[in-house]
Amino acid sequence: KGLQFFIPTLARCISTRVRERGEGIKVEIGHKLDEELQFNLQLLSEVIGVKNVGVFRSRGRDILPWVEDICSVLDCTLNLGLKDEYELSHIVMSGLLTWLCHTRLVEVGDRVGRGWGEMVSPQEIPLEWYVPGEQEMMAVNKLLERYLAPVMRQLESFSKGEITLEKEELQRNLKLVLKILTGVSELMEPERNGEWESVLSTNLKWMEKASIKLGGQSVRVVVNRLMCMVQDKLVKDNSDDYESFSGILYVFDMLLFCYGMDEDEIGDHIEDHKREKLHREDKLVKGKKHLPSVHLERITLQWETHVWLKNLLVLESLPRSLLDHIFALCIHRYSEVRVVAQELFLKLVGRVGKSCHN
Repeated sequence: KGLQFFIPTLARCISTRVRERGEGIKVEIGHKLDEELQFNLQLLSEVIGVKNVGVFRSRGRDILPWVEDICSVLDCTLNLGLKDEYELSHIVMSGLLTWLCHTRLVEVGDRVGRGWGEMVSPQEIPLEWYVPGEQEMMAVNKLLERYLAPVMRQLESFSKGEITLEKEELQRNLKLVLKILTGVSELMEPERNGEWESVLSTNLKWMEKASIKLGGQSVRVVVNRLMCMVQDKLVKDNSDDYESFSGILYVFDMLLFCYGMDEDEIGDHIEDHKREKLHREDKLVKGKKHLPSVHLERITLQWETHVWLKNLLVLESLPRSLLDHIFALCIHRYSEVRVVAQELFLKLVGRVGKSCHN
């Protein structure tokens, strides 16, 4: 009922506001921020933000009836001129894909009423798991074809010199690619060179059936190749565009380390869980009994850790071309680029170790 109320209402408000601006009604002077539009976009991103709430009730099919309403918002806001506005639209895009792709716990029982507030064991909580099904994957593929494919074609044409892009447009496209891929990253298999030698990489093989492909190839392979081409083009013709170089490095970082969540987010989640568990602990109740939310958070953390360990960066999943391009930016003439590149390079060395020195 929450989605049924908020999504159509917000979609209608946002579309009306963008249309009014286009028709010259209530147009701001210069480049003032449109607070009404930004508020509605931010509220929409919170409504479909499946990771930032401690309520385990959502399944992918719940949002399918409202996908077209959200797409109507994305169609008119993804390419807005102001950075603060289009970045909020990118967050909505990423949130929608995450809702569909994120494997998660679902609580099916009713906490309100008898037993409310009682300390329970994990076995007493009725649970299910949401795993993206055929309908959800079909919706994801349609969204990627609708929003990711045109941007990638444009970036490929730019890298070949067939078209020119202004700095602002290039940076906006790179940020959109990053947000879209972050949303589907849990279902993007790692780029692999040869057979796995890491035992951890062979875990959770059932997830391979739900992996997303682009043209029959791994998404990470395709995007890595494209980002390398764009970087080569910028080095040749526009080496002073340090913000675009930084955008490429952020995409590289996501390709190597992000599988639904990156390591920093998992670390933050662990600390939040410890704090919540301590805050809600009942000293009079011993054993493994806690409030249901504490158990659910713990199970979620275990799942996130398993996914992270399965995709832990090893030498077989470190593309040489990507490593070479990161190293090239470590000695870029602009310090803004060098700082980002060197931080990522040291992160790589720390994960893979001395084997990447050769």
